[in-house]
Amino acid sequence: MTTAKGPSRSPRGTLSDKPLYVGLTPAEHLAVKTLARQMNWGMSLAARALIVAGLQGTDIPKPEAAPDLNA
Repeated sequence: MTTAKGPSRSPRGTLSDKPLYVGLTPAEHLAVKTLARQMNWGMSLAARALIVAGLQGTDIPKPEAAPDLNA
């Protein structure tokens, strides 16, 4: 007997077949943790917000123009 796969906790469009692991220095980790606490966010959301903010103003393709990683 198989069981149905439960709902995903991630918002649509954020899943990929390969997770992104980022090594942070202790100071960087503390900065992300501090931001997460200030905004009442999880660590992953705070890290994502910082990454997205860092991509602004670069020549790197925007998420809506990036290839679908789930295909």
